[in-house]
Amino acid sequence: MSHLTMSIEQQFLPEGSALALPPEAVERELLVTAGRLWLTGPDVIGDVWLQPGERHRLPAGASVVVEGWPSANLVLRPLNERSTASAWRGWLVGRVLGLLGRSRRAAVASAAAASGHPCSAC
Repeated sequence: MSHLTMSIEQQFLPEGSALALPPEAVERELLVTAGRLWLTGPDVIGDVWLQPGERHRLPAGASVVVEGWPSANLVLRPLNERSTASAWRGWLVGRVLGLLGRSRRAAVASAAAASGHPCSAC
């Protein structure tokens, strides 16, 4: 089993692997960005299942184990008023802009193809 300390980077949990999230001095939030995640441990009441977009708060000092079911992408972030708000805002803005950019490019390419225009990059 691997260990993950405080991070704001995305982690991939392949099928059959588990991560131990050791206690930290600050409250944290776990966000699932893809797949399905199972969360358990002595500081969790029952088993917790998270889908993409769902979050779970981990109190300061909490120790948990997470496992992708069958696999998952997750982000573990510290929770404090300033860093949390700016980190989530930056992530959300980047995500929305990325999705909008892909949608626009796909719509333009589709329109060009439908009109018989030879340039699919227009």
